[in-house]
Amino acid sequence: MTRSRLFEIIYILLEKKKVTAPELAERFEVSVRTIYRDIDALSSAGIPVYCTQGKGGGIGLLEDFVMDKSVLTEEEQNQILLSLQCMAVTNHMNAEKLLSRLSSLFQKDDENWVYVDFSRWNPGGEKELFEKLKEAILNREVVIFDYYNAKGEHSRREAEPMQLYFRGMDWYLAAFCKKSREIRIFKLKRLKNLEKTEERFLRKDIRDMKTMPLLEEKNDMEVSVKVEKSLGFRVYDEFDPDWIREQEGFFYITFPCSGEEWLYGWLLSFGPGLEVLGPKEVRSEMKCRLRRMAGRYEENI
Repeated sequence: MTRSRLFEIIYILLEKKKVTAPELAERFEVSVRTIYRDIDALSSAGIPVYCTQGKGGGIGLLEDFVMDKSVLTEEEQNQILLSLQCMAVTNHMNAEKLLSRLSSLFQKDDENWVYVDFSRWNPGGEKELFEKLKEAILNREVVIFDYYNAKGEHSRREAEPMQLYFRGMDWYLAAFCKKSREIRIFKLKRLKNLEKTEERFLRKDIRDMKTMPLLEEKNDMEVSVKVEKSLGFRVYDEFDPDWIREQEGFFYITFPCSGEEWLYGWLLSFGPGLEVLGPKEVRSEMKCRLRRMAGRYEENI
């Protein structure tokens, strides 16, 4: 909090030129003594801040002070602006406003050299879901929702939402599940009928919960497939280049995975252009599923 307050004090002084210690104390809800300690800290860090007494006095900065030369390096400025650009894409509160302010402050006219868009081509109600979860996280509101896991099993969950993050082309929610009494990872695409409740919870430190390892799949097998050249666009989109071998007009791919339900639906999505070579149990399961699918069409003819 102290670092954030010091940074904002500098911005206030740059914007207003001069302000009193009681005004800053009221704004940050701290004592006047704390504000003076902050001013001493800024002065020790090389920021040319000064105090004047009497009528019209207050705290100010020397007129020739330029923030980008005294506080942040060129690389740090660019990193901050890029981070804010990414936050603006997710409709983060005040991100665009803050981006505009800092761009002017750093004297950057056109730093939008990269654009990040996390939205889908056909987002449906995903944006509304994202916004509701964001509000629930910031307001510490317990939520209730329907969830369908990788096996297609349905459950009604009550959870304390803690973090939204993007990984591997999908958004995920890290939340404390009240049923299992532990942190769980939920894929947003499988989360339905979200409701916010009036119950509040105490924020836990997500950084100490090591949520990312929970997302790792149990890669307990290796699957080998043969894919037609016409599906090259999907091969290079969805497989690690190190797994791919081109031979005799086909792609031969061996990749680690788990034998969960999603695997078969994903493999079938390649249509007749993909053949599973092994292991034997995966190839056998694919044959059974294809027979069942063909049988349904034969019954309706």
